[in-house]
Formats: sequence, structure tokens, C-alpha cells
Amino acid sequence: MKYYLAATSEKAAKKYMMDREKKRIERYKGLAKMALGILMNKVSISANASANENAGDKVNGVATRNTNVRKQLQQGVYEVTIEDNLEYAKDAVKGGEGEINTCLQKAMNMITSTINHKCEKLLSFEPLEIPFPKN
Repeated sequence: MKYYLAATSEKAAKKYMMDREKKRIERYKGLAKMALGILMNKVSISANASANENAGDKVNGVATRNTNVRKQLQQGVYEVTIEDNLEYAKDAVKGGEGEINTCLQKAMNMITSTINHKCEKLLSFEPLEIPFPKN
């Protein structure tokens, strides 16, 4: 985005820009976390819970528009694709992309374990393999 700023001095212009940036940061505080929460809700079966009660409607809207989950079943293989288009989000999470991947793997293991536990008494049910076993 390109814009022009008129100010009485260079110092005043820098102060204005710093204040503007602080307000923008404050306004979108929690966006990365909310986006990840919304993705988790979109993936889960009960996707009606709010990801972050403390974030405002604007943050919620931006997070919702910038996240996407696609689910598909082809030839007996269920695939979930998760997209977070906030370019900085993975850097905003402590541990970055590696931590996010670890959390997603743990979640998949928990989902598989829950399915195995709930379905173990069904006739002809064969337990699912844990997708990311501990080494």
C-alpha cells in the first residue's frame, strides 16, 4: 500500500507512523492464535465453539476469511487439507512451524485413538493405525 503523509517535521511524521503501527498491532492482537483456533474448529466435528472469546469481531472476521479446511474421501482415503493464509501466523506461534506440525500430529493421534476406543465393540471393526507413533 502506498500513501503520502504530510507533517510539520520528520520527527512528527515518525511519531505518527509509530503510533499508527502500535494501533494496528493492538487492533489485530490475537489474530494468529484465533486463526489456528478457527482451523481446529473447522476440522472438528463440533465446529460451533468460538476460538477466542476475547478477540473482537474484526479479528474474528479476518481470521475466518484467511483460513480454509478441505475434507475429501477418495478410494477409502480420507484427506484433510488445512490452509492458514496469514503469512506471519506460524512465526507468531512460539516454536513456529515445527510446533504447529507437532500439535497437528498429536491431534491426529488423539482423533485416531478416540475412534479406536469408541468403535472397539463394533462387529468387524479393525483398529486404525496411529498415524504418528512415538519413536
